[in-house]
Amino acid sequence: MARRCYSTAVEICQARGVNPGIMSLASTGGPGSEEGGVPSASEQNPVGAVFTTLTPNGVTMAENCGGLILVGFPDTPGEALRVLESVGRQAEPEAFAIFYSLGDSETRFFAHNLTGLLAKGPDLIGVDADISEVVQLHVPHLISESEGRVYSFSREVLGNALFQTLRREGSELAFTEEFDPDEIELRPGTDKCWSLWNDGEQIGFLPSYQGFREAYPGAILAFRDVKYRVSESLSGHEDGASPKVVLESLDELVGLSTQPEFATSLAIRDDSLGLPLATGPSLHLGNVTLEERLVQISLVDESAEPSLDEQVPEERRIRGRLIGTHTPENDVSWHSDAQAFWIDVGSLLTGESGPPADNESVVVDSIVPALEQMLRVGVRFSFPVGPYDLITYSEGSRIFLLEAGPGALGVVKKAFDRWRDILELGASLARQCECEKGCPYCIVPPFSYNKSVDKVAALELADRLLEATRET
Repeated sequence: MARRCYSTAVEICQARGVNPGIMSLASTGGPGSEEGGVPSASEQNPVGAVFTTLTPNGVTMAENCGGLILVGFPDTPGEALRVLESVGRQAEPEAFAIFYSLGDSETRFFAHNLTGLLAKGPDLIGVDADISEVVQLHVPHLISESEGRVYSFSREVLGNALFQTLRREGSELAFTEEFDPDEIELRPGTDKCWSLWNDGEQIGFLPSYQGFREAYPGAILAFRDVKYRVSESLSGHEDGASPKVVLESLDELVGLSTQPEFATSLAIRDDSLGLPLATGPSLHLGNVTLEERLVQISLVDESAEPSLDEQVPEERRIRGRLIGTHTPENDVSWHSDAQAFWIDVGSLLTGESGPPADNESVVVDSIVPALEQMLRVGVRFSFPVGPYDLITYSEGSRIFLLEAGPGALGVVKKAFDRWRDILELGASLARQCECEKGCPYCIVPPFSYNKSVDKVAALELADRLLEATRET
């Protein structure tokens, strides 16, 4: 891929009368390798732009060459970030141009926030040491990588709970000398992926929450730059097998999409750890039950101009020309009993610093949901989690964060301790975006949300919340 893009760039330069000699293709292999036989850039032959494959060796070589580094070509932005972290990200973020497919909303989101992605610190490790399966599977590998030694400075990286578990139980756990890190199950037995099938062949997987949200019967699903219609969704296997989704190709209907509407309810089952703050807001860590149900599906032509109906609330307006709506024939629902962190900002919604009392319903309907999304984005830039690993929900003046896979990696517990840092990061990314009201490149989630967001007012609320909880 790097070679093809380099060749294309050279052809464009030649066609426009530009000297292509300022570019080079960095080769990380020998004559017999996949990249062999290609002239390499070097420290003695600095160039203006370097094309290289996305490997630690390739990135390091490109850095030594100087100039703009065109590094590719990962499947996801997360893959690009892991490689850049492996070489220390010594170069300035502006020195990199990372190429990857923009065929899905998740990648477009990270592409828009590339500077923030490169500039942020390393991800926090959120392993919950109370989850015995995680400890049994991961601690042996941690010991193997550290050659059996657990240093005191590891506490900062691992977190105190996992560090103490490692010190206490490490010597009793067996491990193999050689292992493949890719085979480690991050959430063993908690989150069965949905397998995707097209023309009798398995083409990939979706996390279960994404499967519920996007792979319901009749949905138009975009997967790896190709659109499919979900003809069958077998999510209720009794034999313990993973849910199966059968897809039909839709190459000729690329402009169509389905936009679902969900009814959501949340019940607090345990609020044993609540911290009311003297300044008004309160923090909580407990257990909740989340119920979601698909209630309506809209078929939309996104290539057409939207027909706005002022009588319809903004959050329920269709993005494109509405072709038709229908209710699902069968029950499509999601049930989750999970640990959750939530914050109640009710005291900040009224009073001198807050909006007028007669606007309280507007505040709850648009500002609190926008604050919810800032927390969601902040978590994505703080922990190694995917877009469907976590669920956020707002109700009244409360904002909830829970993990889609019960008993996952303990991100909720970590967020309880680091929520201010997470909110500051999410608010910062929202400010950097040039949009006025919020968009999919900052705080509007890629999947159906069914709520409007007021970005400007939410940023003001975030500032008040952070100021009210600042340590003196």
